[in-house]
Amino acid sequence: MKDSEVLECAAKKIEEEGWVQNNYYARDEGYCVVGAVAACLNPDFTRNYLGIGQAADVLWQNRPQPMTFLTFTRWNDAPERTKEEVIAALLSAAEKARAREAKEANAVRDS
Repeated sequence: MKDSEVLECAAKKIEEEGWVQNNYYARDEGYCVVGAVAACLNPDFTRNYLGIGQAADVLWQNRPQPMTFLTFTRWNDAPERTKEEVIAALLSAAEKARAREAKEANAVRDS
């Protein structure tokens, strides 16, 4: 999966399955921003929590605003944060990733 597809998947996952704070995933409640990305990268995420590191890499490379890794979870868990803001940030990151992917594809094609 391309980064843009992973980030769009994460936004859809939060929109459809719910959003949580202070946890990567909670059954019947949803995912945090990092957990949603990890779940899109690893279908078994809810059983083994593998994929957090890879999720962090995808988020880091496509962050919609300046952030450090630790601030992804702090940003998600901020009391004033909303589900809608998280979805919008993921979609913004997906758009940034799609532009980067197109630029990289053009560079390969032109070389």
